[in-house]
Amino acid sequence: MTPGQYQLLLFVRSFYPDRPSVAALAERLQVRHQSAVGLIDRCAAAGLVRRRRDEEDSRRVRIFLTDAGDRRLAELVRDHYTGLDELRRAMPSGSSSRAPAR
Repeated sequence: MTPGQYQLLLFVRSFYPDRPSVAALAERLQVRHQSAVGLIDRCAAAGLVRRRRDEEDSRRVRIFLTDAGDRRLAELVRDHYTGLDELRRAMPSGSSSRAPAR
């Protein structure tokens, strides 16, 4: 999975329980509409997301995670939290991520 695909899955999940439109995802991802469509196409081909026409406005397409996409996202988030926790424990105690005062 590419970083862009991971980010797309995170953003789709962030709209829960709503289903984002392609335009909303493009805005959140800070990419052009056609770039978001390409990313959605790749995730859909991998079985991670699906498209559905908006019930109120058939011109709009909504994106949602499939069960496989939801599971994959949960795995990736868990792995990233584990990695961050390991990094935190590896840092010397008393170290700070803040810049030194001037």
